[in-house]
Order: sequence, then structure tokens, then C-alpha cells
Amino acid sequence: MDGKLLYSTDQKANDFRSKLATIQKDDSGIITGFINTSGRFITLPNVENVYNHPYFENGILLAKKDDRFVMYTKDGHELSTPQMETAFPFSHGYALYFAYGQPEKQKNPFFNYVKPDGSPLPSFIIQERDKEKVIEPKDIQFLSSLDNTEKGLAIVKNKLYWLLASDYSLIPIQMGEETDKKRHLVLDSKFEHNFTNLNGDTLKIYAKYGKDKRQVFEFDKRLRLINSSSNTNQKNSTSKESQSRQKSKISEYKNGNLYGLIYNGKDSLPCQFDQVGLKLDNNAIVKSNGKWGLIQIVPDANAHLRLNSGEEIAFRHQNFPTEICVDLPASFPAEGIDIVAAPNSGITIDKASKEYKNSKSGNKVTYACVVKAPTQLSELPTEISYGPLSISYGNIKLPERHITTEGRYENHYSIEIPKSETTVNQGKVTFQIDIINEKLEGEEDFPYELILETDSLPSMTEKISDNVFTGTILNLKNGVNNVNLKVVEEGNLETIFPLQIEYSLLRKKESAIVKYIKPDDDAEQPQTEDTEEDAFDLSVDVESPGGGDA
Repeated sequence: MDGKLLYSTDQKANDFRSKLATIQKDDSGIITGFINTSGRFITLPNVENVYNHPYFENGILLAKKDDRFVMYTKDGHELSTPQMETAFPFSHGYALYFAYGQPEKQKNPFFNYVKPDGSPLPSFIIQERDKEKVIEPKDIQFLSSLDNTEKGLAIVKNKLYWLLASDYSLIPIQMGEETDKKRHLVLDSKFEHNFTNLNGDTLKIYAKYGKDKRQVFEFDKRLRLINSSSNTNQKNSTSKESQSRQKSKISEYKNGNLYGLIYNGKDSLPCQFDQVGLKLDNNAIVKSNGKWGLIQIVPDANAHLRLNSGEEIAFRHQNFPTEICVDLPASFPAEGIDIVAAPNSGITIDKASKEYKNSKSGNKVTYACVVKAPTQLSELPTEISYGPLSISYGNIKLPERHITTEGRYENHYSIEIPKSETTVNQGKVTFQIDIINEKLEGEEDFPYELILETDSLPSMTEKISDNVFTGTILNLKNGVNNVNLKVVEEGNLETIFPLQIEYSLLRKKESAIVKYIKPDDDAEQPQTEDTEEDAFDLSVDVESPGGGDA
């Protein structure tokens, strides 16, 4: 086996996340920078590790700089975010933060999430009593980080809700025995009392329902829900039915006319049942499509989604054919699993292609699918999220989720500019552009557009024949004129070829040199003056016999 050293340091190198690994000064918590899987080191201004979590999540690193929370992107730039008093690492596409509506006076506290582009969520929707109500972030008293089911806990006007990240909806958390009226959980004390330990190792929120029934939610220092427990001051009922209910780890919630299930305060089944009956431990009797049945929730039995066998996707065009796979415990027969992709998920699944395999070590379901490249995908590896996707087992729908993968645009175009076809006259240069498309075997032709992009100079292109164009630039300035030549396919997948046109008008002698500037392989190296060799001998010097006056 061959290998090579990509990077060496006498400092502490942390584990790779999102194909990036941070570098720390020993165990001091100071992060000096990070490396990628090619060994390239990007410097950071000695920022501080927070929550003992020096990792990139969703392509973003959370740290502290000058005693304030900052977020850094994969290229080492500081992400522009709202002003944050406290922030938490990204989880399932969103980072939780706490702020003040009046930061200078530390008044009007609220919680919200930011996306990987740094923008905050504009609003949330309360789903209650078959009605929808829009809630602004300033009205949010508390939010938790999202758990593995992309669900969080929210508090609005002292009432507790489950927040579903798929549509930013808030579902009331209701508790109570089957024979009692369901009660909406509310805070059991003043707002300030619940959140005085916001930056500690754990946080507890005390809630109540009815006269004397309590529910406690416990969060870790990253505000992820880790435990939920209940108690009551009422005397224990001696009836077997009541004792059975007290042993149940399942509660229910309602959205519209349908019910969903919450297990142990963490995991949920989305609303899909007409009614929910007796609940015992991790079992519940439910009614769906007019029939009653027994559901058993198995907390440690997870279904894992994989796209493109977990490998990076190299998009040559807007659509990429591949496979999506679900890995299951051996106790779940694969033939009962189905995957549904929402219309806006970016994935089209071929249902007729389903293949499954059951084995003692685990079961697997595979579908052929086509994934769509995001708009303006670059040639650098980028984290791409697809979804929502819905997995169902039999007739039971599991929580919606997203699947994340690495993707990049694989350029397959190159250009040639024949010397003999370049002319210049009165500040106008015209040159021929030959497009070379390196197609794979059996690959069809895809339409593309050729664009000349300048700072302010008029420009145009004209198609002469297949893959042959002319480009024209007017009003050239003496000296170097920078131009970008873009080959753009459907979906805004673009390849950029930087050009330089050196124009000279001296004593009625007019000349122009067209150069294609090859991008530097190492972006960290300083740029040097381009030569004709750098330009791959694509330059041309043409004199115009009728040039204008100098």
C-alpha cells in the first residue's frame, strides 16, 4: 500500500467532520486553523473552542473570538449572522442561538435558529385547534437544539410545544390520562427561574399540567434534550388500568384531526392515527383507516439512509443517477420498507427498481434514484442536503428526515482559441472559441450557453456551428482587459475560463493579445504575472491597418 504525508504538526489534530479537521494548541482549547483531506491548512485567528466541540457541523465551525460567538465556513471566512448572546453548534441544518431584542439593555430575550448561510428563521407556525398562527422569533421564550428526529422543544407564552424542523411548525405538548381531558403543558415557575443556568453543564425546565402533575425536561450544555420525566402528588390508583398507564413511556399529540406519538419525550411518530387508546410501556393501541392495531416502538432500532453508497457525488450535469439505500436491523423485514421523497426534495425515486435483502447481520432496501444538483454548484466539495424524505414500515410513517452528502461539479469542458481567427479593429476584438466537451462513453449531448462577462465593456457571442463560437468585445481599454468566459448548462452549472485581453493603440498601430489564464492549482500561492506560456500559447497579436489615432 502506498501513502504520502499530507500534513504534519506538533499541535493537536482533531477528528475529521465534513472532511475538515481543526488544529488546536495542545489541550488549551485555542483553535489555530483547520485542514482538509488534501492536507491544505487554513489559518484561523486563534479562536476558542466552545462546548468542547471543535468540529465542523453542516460545514460550519462554531467558536469564540474576542469573547463573542462566531461561525466559520469551509474556506475560513467568518459567517455573517445576527447578533448572538449565546450560540450552539449546528444540528441537522440549524444552529440555535439566544439574543436580546434590546442588546444594549439586555431586554426582550428570545431564541431562534440560523441556517448554514447565516440567515435567521423569519417565523414559526403554531398548529393548534385546527388553526394556524404565525409566531415571530421575538415571541419565542425558549428553543432547544434539534435532536436526531429533527425535533426541538419550544416555549411560547409559557406554553410548551414540539418544534418540527421540516415545516417550522409548533405542536402543543399535551399530557393527561386517557379518561381525563388532555392538558397543555405550561411552565411551573417564572421564566427567569428556568433559564438561569443557560451556560452550565445541564438545564432543567419544570412544567405542569392539571392541578398537581409535573413534567421535567433536562438538556445538556448544547441544549439537546437528554431526558424527560413525570411525577404526580396524587395518591396512586389501585386499579390495574391506572397502574398500566403510569408505566407507559408513550404520550400523544394532535395536529388537525390526526394523532402522533412521542416516546420517552424524545422520538415521535408523525400524526397519522385516527385515535390512540391504551398505552403500556413502549406499546400503544391505535386506530388507523377504521381499524385498531397494536404498535410497538423499538427505541434502539434505527433506519439509516445512504445516498450514492456514502460516496461524494461528482455532478457532470444537473441530474445524477445513483441509488438510495436504507439499512435496517435484522428484526425489520426489508420488504415492508418504503421511501417517499417530497416533490421539492431534490430526489426522484424509481419505485419499480426496489431491491431488498434480509440477513442475520441486518436488512437493506435499495432504490434507483436521480438527484438534482443545487444551483450554481462549484468544483469544490460542498455539503448538500436532500429532503424531506419519509420512510414507512408497513402502513406506519416514520419521522421525516433529510439526507446529507458531499457533492461538487466535475468540469468536462475545455477551450481553444485559434490564433488565425482573431482580429482587432478600432477597439473591437473578435476571436473564435472552440468548445471541447470531454464526454463519457454513451453520454448524450447537453445544451449549454456561452457567456462573456466583463466589468463594463459591451460583449457578445455568436454560435457558428456545433461547439464553435465567436466572441466580440467592444471599447477595449489600453492595457489589460479582464473577461470571464462562461460555459453554462441547465441548472446554472457553469465552468469559468478567465481571459485577459491586452490591448494597445500606439501611433495608429493597434494590437490585441487574447490569453486564457489557467487557474492556479494552489489558491494559497501568490499570483504571478501571466506569460504566453501560462496562457497555453493561445495569444495572438494582430495589427489593424486602419487603426484609430493614438
